[in-house]
Amino acid sequence: MKTLRINRPTLLVALLVAVTLHFGLTLPECNAGEPRYGVTILRDVMVTMRDGIRLSTDIYLPTENEAIVPEKLPAILRRTPY
Repeated sequence: MKTLRINRPTLLVALLVAVTLHFGLTLPECNAGEPRYGVTILRDVMVTMRDGIRLSTDIYLPTENEAIVPEKLPAILRRTPY
């Protein structure tokens, strides 16, 4: 009768797959609820870069009751190649 030998890399991969499946299938769903702010989008705002080139930019601003929120909030910036 042959004995089953499992080498270390195979065992590690199997363990990683098992842990990933376990936690991936058992995590609770995120329920964020209603958003705190609305959004206003200013499209095609021309922003001048340091080298003088002007880039068209969309600016997303948080709003509350149709007014732009005056307080400072964190921002996410994303630039795509032009």
